[in-house]
Amino acid sequence: MLRYCDAAVRRSADLEARRNAVLNELGEAATIDAAATIANYQRMVRIADGTGIPLDAFTMKSSEPWRDRLGINSFRSRGNTFS
Repeated sequence: MLRYCDAAVRRSADLEARRNAVLNELGEAATIDAAATIANYQRMVRIADGTGIPLDAFTMKSSEPWRDRLGINSFRSRGNTFS
């Protein structure tokens, strides 16, 4: 399941093989649930980025080191988050 999720998020060439592995191991219903969960997560992240959900003061301070290391401060949506 994790390999399928990773392949879907990364849009890797082995996505179909990973999806088929989930289908063969867990069945159609689980594969559909996994695909729906992946799609919903992607949608929610895009909505959050688009609306610029602000960080509270504690999270802003505590996340500063890794936001910089990951390059998050360079994202286009940073203007919404940091306002």
